[in-house]
Amino acid sequence: MSIRLIYPENRKFDKDIHSIDAADIKQLFPKPHVDQRYNISLILPMYNVAPYIIRCLESVFNQIDINIQVIIINDGSTDESLSIALNYLSKHESKNTIIICQQNRGLSAARNIGTSFAVSEYIAYLDTDDFMAPDAYTTLYNFAVKNDLDLVLSRSMIFNSFDLTFSEFYDAHIWDSILEGQPNLITTSFKTPELLMLEPSANLKLIRRTYLLDNELFFPVGLVFEDYPVHVKGILGTEKIGLLGSKFYIYRVNRPGKITDEKSTRRFDSLQIFDQTINASSDQTISPEQGMSILYSLITLTYWCGTETILSDRMEFFSQLSHRFSSIPNDWIDMFKIKFRNDLQLILLCALRKGEIKYLFKNSIGSRNIFRSACILIQQRCHRAFFSQSYYYLKNKTKILHKFSLLI
Repeated sequence: MSIRLIYPENRKFDKDIHSIDAADIKQLFPKPHVDQRYNISLILPMYNVAPYIIRCLESVFNQIDINIQVIIINDGSTDESLSIALNYLSKHESKNTIIICQQNRGLSAARNIGTSFAVSEYIAYLDTDDFMAPDAYTTLYNFAVKNDLDLVLSRSMIFNSFDLTFSEFYDAHIWDSILEGQPNLITTSFKTPELLMLEPSANLKLIRRTYLLDNELFFPVGLVFEDYPVHVKGILGTEKIGLLGSKFYIYRVNRPGKITDEKSTRRFDSLQIFDQTINASSDQTISPEQGMSILYSLITLTYWCGTETILSDRMEFFSQLSHRFSSIPNDWIDMFKIKFRNDLQLILLCALRKGEIKYLFKNSIGSRNIFRSACILIQQRCHRAFFSQSYYYLKNKTKILHKFSLLI
């Protein structure tokens, strides 16, 4: 594997960085960079983000009262991203920034390489098509140090590149439920298992470097949706987690080339992520409530990936996904049924457990309603009188969900 330091010098690394410790890595840095004392090492993977990299870097260098080691990993960009970043840095004369180039290996590999060069107390990640709110890292770091935290999570906002508007992030309702109006919270996943239902993005976290290394919180190389196993393992592995209710991370949507917008066979990566996430929890003592929360997140991810898979591959995707549910602990399933007895997620769980592949396939096409589709299936298999009474007259969702769970 060949990597090269591009900024502030230009030289190739002869050593395998995975076989040397932080002290050795520091010897490879330019002296002005080593002389700094850093609060946070911020890792920025960069791949073909020329229209967005300036705003990202400005949001980093506008952070005040904190010393950040900035590690940019140019992951084989083929556009002007690298030259734009170099031009920006030359004007700022930043002594705390390095740029490392590698052949294109994907987001996980770029993050892992960047982590190898981190020498500060805490580590954070930032995708270079996104950006941060002012003073975000200062607030995160001070909160972590004051409360001696291994892990701090913050909220996010969605920024629409098409119409330049902001909106709530996907897990806003879960955050609201956890915080209950509080500006911040210190808790554990045992006390607050809903932590495992939050969006798993690495970019929403500040992680103590020693905690990350001790627990091997590295990203699976070559797969998309790589944040899930790291998210679960990181949350389960510490006894004290900090939550900040401020919306610090700005996540950009509706831009060309975004990986999570692809309809391709890469959606099958989520099945491997499913396996790795379950394995990441296998070394821990998991309560039924924690297991239920992990299961909720995995169903959300994988069913969505199934609906975004190429149509010709979709039956195979749901078949492979359904097969995996035979390994889910029964106490996770039982708690899930209790927690989500009035939720449409219960329909998906039942269909996946019982191998209702045709139902999942049909429901994934177009804008079908999961609940109405369940009613149709009940109509096909049950006495019509029950169907008419419960759906057309009472319209009782709980009865339909209960009947569906018994049926399949």
